[in-house]
Amino acid sequence: MRVAIDAFRRLNSGEKILVGLRVAASIWIYFDITYLCAECPTMYTPLALAFYLAVTCLLLPLGRKAAELARPFMALASAGLDLLAAVVVFLSVSNPGHLGPLMFYLAVVWSSRLLTLSGAFVFSLTTFLIYTLVCWSKGLLSIVLVKQLMAMVAMGLYVSLFSKLVAESERERHKRDLLLKELKNSFQEQVAAASELEKMNDELKKHAAALEASQGELVRRNQELALLTEVLKTTTAALDLQTLLDHTLQKTVELFGVRSAFIVLGGLDEPADSELTVCQQISEYEALQLAGVVMPLLAETKEVMVWKHGVTPPIAGLHNNLLNAGITGFLATPLLIHGEIKGMMALINVGLGDLLKERDFFRIVSSQVGLAIEKAIMYERMKRQAITDGLTSLYNVRHFHARLAEEIAKIERKNGVLTLLMIDMDWFKEYNDTYGHQAGDSLLCLAAKVFVGNVRAGDFVARYGGEEFTVILPDTTSQEGIVLAERLRQRFREAQLQAEPTKEVVTLSIGVASYPDHAQTARGLIESADRAMYRAKAMGKDLVCSIDDFFE
Repeated sequence: MRVAIDAFRRLNSGEKILVGLRVAASIWIYFDITYLCAECPTMYTPLALAFYLAVTCLLLPLGRKAAELARPFMALASAGLDLLAAVVVFLSVSNPGHLGPLMFYLAVVWSSRLLTLSGAFVFSLTTFLIYTLVCWSKGLLSIVLVKQLMAMVAMGLYVSLFSKLVAESERERHKRDLLLKELKNSFQEQVAAASELEKMNDELKKHAAALEASQGELVRRNQELALLTEVLKTTTAALDLQTLLDHTLQKTVELFGVRSAFIVLGGLDEPADSELTVCQQISEYEALQLAGVVMPLLAETKEVMVWKHGVTPPIAGLHNNLLNAGITGFLATPLLIHGEIKGMMALINVGLGDLLKERDFFRIVSSQVGLAIEKAIMYERMKRQAITDGLTSLYNVRHFHARLAEEIAKIERKNGVLTLLMIDMDWFKEYNDTYGHQAGDSLLCLAAKVFVGNVRAGDFVARYGGEEFTVILPDTTSQEGIVLAERLRQRFREAQLQAEPTKEVVTLSIGVASYPDHAQTARGLIESADRAMYRAKAMGKDLVCSIDDFFE
């Protein structure tokens, strides 16, 4: 009994109504057969009613368990058992006409609550077929069966849908009850903890300021990390020094939110003679003026220098000039390359924030910039070493061939002219044997200096090999090339007399050939100039000879 009561309590409201209807119908069936229809019972009727009531009691926990476990086979078994009980009672009475539909209606209503809509529809049809079969056995077939079919199907579908809606409502109500219970427990816990929280309130207030400061510091650190990442991306994306500095300054101005910035490389003692000055939103004159005062101070301290109008002491000799130029503050740091100060980087008009924090972060950024500049300088040096001669610093023969091909391609596009000089030192081996290899190397360097100093900006001078040199003269005719060659020959002689008046003078034999007059390819031009040079040697050396002279 207790199990049945507990199972009844777990039913939802709709199922409780069905249970009450089932029990009331069972009592009504008993009294109706026993007292109102005395001729109906047979000897099997008491047993059939006992079986029907037993099934009614058993289906209560069985149906609930089937619903909880979501087992369709258990639900079908419960429905089938209920239908069997209705058939047994129907067959046990002699006149079931007025009582039969009620039992089968109850079977449909009771069992459909455990089934889906499709299952309830199939079960209603099945119940009607069985009812029709037992009515046929009793000779009770009539047109009324059509209405009963419709009633059974309608009741089955309605009860199934209604049960699902009630079950959903009960689940929602159960969830709300659980939530209210949790809220109640939580409220009680909060009330219990209120006094404890009041005790901790003072301590939390003490830590609030420290927590806020730590949070601000964390946000600032994250911002600095993001800024540093942007700078690192910029500095690692370029190997060309000029491009690197331009992109770095542009990104630095954006990230620090300053008005302008500049980088000065070289010229530590005299910034005006710096190797490279790159500026963002500031003129080179202003940058060099500021660098002229700040760089000596950076060389002494090797630390980031901070100046802010009204915050830090004024800079002697520059304070008024800075204010007149609209500069109210700056951060300047030395740039270390190979461990030595090789320049400086400065931010103009920094914000009114914590200068110390800005200085520390700027030191980190500038160190990364210094490493990037060092890498770019090494790259430029290696690139130049790959195309230059190690002794004379002139371009080597490999780069000469590439440059000659480029110049000829340009000449072909614009239908111009190009002249090539092939230069060889006369008696160089004897000079080496007489004065030594170091003197010979010095003479080669002197020749390179003379050649570079007496050609135009667009001309190309290279060491061809040994004591041979070559000069590419774009947009130059053969006659103009002969004039330049004569000048080189004379200037080299004069340079030797001025540098080493006691030593013998080494002369030059120079061959001149032009494209496209004397050759149609780069190789042919080299061969023509080379033949002209050997013609000069054959004619007594210390001469300039054109390929035209060779043919004559």
